[in-house]
Amino acid sequence: MEVGRSLRGARAAVFAAACVGVSAAGHVWMSAAPIAAWALVVAVLAMGAAAYALGGRQRGFVSIAGLMLAGEAGLHLLFSASQRAGGGVSAGGSAADRKST
Repeated sequence: MEVGRSLRGARAAVFAAACVGVSAAGHVWMSAAPIAAWALVVAVLAMGAAAYALGGRQRGFVSIAGLMLAGEAGLHLLFSASQRAGGGVSAGGSAADRKST
């Protein structure tokens, strides 16, 4: 089934925003350290480009699961590197606030 380019682009953008948003929120929540804004921009652009490139045809469960695993691993490495570099944006509150509750 062929999907139009505009619909494919919109679907890739929504997928990239959802993937990066959930992954970044989980990373900040579990590590209590902010992620640099540049890393979020790089992540959205990379995930969007990959989703657009790979979204041209239907794929099976195994290939989708493998690609998702590789994408999440890449996001984890990128976010970890940006946290080590320091100076990022947090989801709100300090680490001490989250640990005291």
